[in-house]
Amino acid sequence: MKTSHWVFVALGISMAIRAFLVLLVYPDTTILTVTDQAMYLDLAEKLLDGVGLGAGFGSERVPLYPVFLASLRFITDNLFVILIIQHLIGLSIVPILFSMGNLYSGRIAVISALLAGANLNFALQSNSILTEALFYPVFAFFLLECMHYLKDRKIRRLGMAGIYLGLCTLVRTATMYLPFFMVIFLLSLKGRFMDRIRHAAIFLFTFLLVIMPWLLRNNSLYSTFSLTSQGYPHLIGWIIPSVMQYEKGMNLKAATNESVRAWNNKLEGMPQAVRENHFALDKEAKRYTIEYLLQASPLSIAKAWFWGAMKNIFSPPFIELSYMLKMEWTHFYDSSGNSFPVQALNFIFKNKNRTYSIFLFFGILIILFFRLIQTAGVWLLWRKDKTALFFFLLIIGYVLGISGPVGYAKYRLPFEPILVLFTAIAFDRFSRWKSKKVSVP
Repeated sequence: MKTSHWVFVALGISMAIRAFLVLLVYPDTTILTVTDQAMYLDLAEKLLDGVGLGAGFGSERVPLYPVFLASLRFITDNLFVILIIQHLIGLSIVPILFSMGNLYSGRIAVISALLAGANLNFALQSNSILTEALFYPVFAFFLLECMHYLKDRKIRRLGMAGIYLGLCTLVRTATMYLPFFMVIFLLSLKGRFMDRIRHAAIFLFTFLLVIMPWLLRNNSLYSTFSLTSQGYPHLIGWIIPSVMQYEKGMNLKAATNESVRAWNNKLEGMPQAVRENHFALDKEAKRYTIEYLLQASPLSIAKAWFWGAMKNIFSPPFIELSYMLKMEWTHFYDSSGNSFPVQALNFIFKNKNRTYSIFLFFGILIILFFRLIQTAGVWLLWRKDKTALFFFLLIIGYVLGISGPVGYAKYRLPFEPILVLFTAIAFDRFSRWKSKKVSVP
């Protein structure tokens, strides 16, 4: 079979997994209309009702995914048709990873495509009405363009990478600070200094070109060049409690309740003009969080970020699958423990659902196995392509840093393609070692 034909095999594997996931939630749409999904559906309905992207759209979310949803809902109200379209878009991850692997060898390309096709995390994130469904294929295109640039140094590659990253940022704002680190990385590459300046400038220009209309919209409506005002719930409900857990030696749920209670008390003393302005609230929450972190123990902060990274790296996708299976289980935040390790052990071994515990335990073992393989892939890439490795580590470090104490399988989506590539490089080398042993007379 030709190397390129393996892409169709990988697509077939991915289609089978994705079809199973759609059938898993069919025909009950309830699971597709809860939590943040309801909010995105509501924003799409507002757009269809003619509200547009003005003040009626609000300031808490960036526009691209609601616009995408509204476009689909203009054609059909069937949420399962929308899921199928999201899965079709998600299938692009297979040829993208094939192309990424092909920059090293045809074998690595084939293994990358097959691993991408079988990757449960990619498939699961297309099976909900959430931004991840659109985010991970676009971000993968960004990674591919950057990899091509590192090989051929063609400036148009950076122009496209900037466009893709801008689109990602209009889907999820988590990538909005990445251009700053990318510019530093681009300036650190070998080559003529003026060429590096010009290339970095093109990347930054195309990125800003994409997000600028939304920044200008927010400046016109709210007198700010911020992308969204959604930061304060994240800071008060996740970042501060995660540090407070180690500061006060308490359960994370109790820390969250205390953090929210303290913020609400502070909120009561703020001017009404601030309380009614989401961007003003966001600014106050950032100031409040910085003040809290400056007063907190550096060790508590380090623990919160470290264990957040561990959650991000080692969380099995099965946690997301359990929602679709409508399983009953003791949620992580309802598990006792005054630190993440203790709470995680109680979550796994003292869960009220033993079946869930068993699947979770074996899911973690599988993840650990692949992380060991990927560590070998990192070492091999160090020998093969140090520049690409530094780029990958920049992406992984950025995602872990910006996620902070918050980590789940879906939050590692930006670097999931990188993990797949590390695995493919390692598997390729292992198979060659085996071939050499067999060929010895």
